[in-house]
Amino acid sequence: MDKRLKLSLFSIGVAFFVFVFKLISYIITNSVALLTDSVETINNIFASLILFFSMKKSLKPPDREHPYGHHKMEYVSSFIEGLLIVSMGFVLFYISMRRFLTPFELQKLDTGILISGIAGLVNLSSGLYLYRSAKKIHSIAIETDAKHLFSDVGTTFGVIIGLLLVIITGKKIIDPVLGVTLSIYIAFLGTRSIIKTADEMLDKSLDEKDIAKIKNILHSYASRYIEFHELRTRKAGNKKFVDLHLVFYPEEKLVDIHRICDEIEEKIREEVKNIDITIHPEPYEHRTHN
Repeated sequence: MDKRLKLSLFSIGVAFFVFVFKLISYIITNSVALLTDSVETINNIFASLILFFSMKKSLKPPDREHPYGHHKMEYVSSFIEGLLIVSMGFVLFYISMRRFLTPFELQKLDTGILISGIAGLVNLSSGLYLYRSAKKIHSIAIETDAKHLFSDVGTTFGVIIGLLLVIITGKKIIDPVLGVTLSIYIAFLGTRSIIKTADEMLDKSLDEKDIAKIKNILHSYASRYIEFHELRTRKAGNKKFVDLHLVFYPEEKLVDIHRICDEIEEKIREEVKNIDITIHPEPYEHRTHN
């Protein structure tokens, strides 16, 4: 099974485990802050399921209707996940605001804090694992999922600190204040994720490090051609694309031009993983007429 699919399944399992723990902590305490934290985990579950199925689709090989593959399905996953985060933020804001208007009682906060803390630690370790793995395989969807877990960790430990203050001060109003604050934060994270994903969907170029590697390889072959131009790069999910023009002297044999292009492509693939390369050779006269 592909590494990304394994990671998405791992994320689903973690989300279910954490949700059960957080739901128990809410049932025990009746804390709206813990409810906010547990409901956000439902969002994690849906997001992880969407991630898995979109990943499965993105890994399908190119076909007649999609000759460049299905890699952009990862962006669809990230975009939907961002929308889910924002919508959940608004729902949690509404739930928390209602608590200001209705009487409520809190109970067994120490037990709820302990259970929620365990869930937070599980999320933290899982998020770190997913984030590091995403960087290795260049998957924005897995990276988005990892950052979602980090936001979950932040809210969990924020809730824990707030409930400790409730225990110390005896002021129950801290509970809904926490709920409102965290719901706004959740909506902010979702908005930021949507903006980043939209940017990636617009065929954003490769990072400067990869572009520098490509240019260095081209410069190392500078004696074999006249110049290169029209260097363009983009990425779709973890798949990278580059195309460029190489200018040769007209008397250069086609077989030699082809061999040089093959050598350059092979060198680029060694330095930049999972990349599709298109080199368009053109004669010097053609270049001068443009």
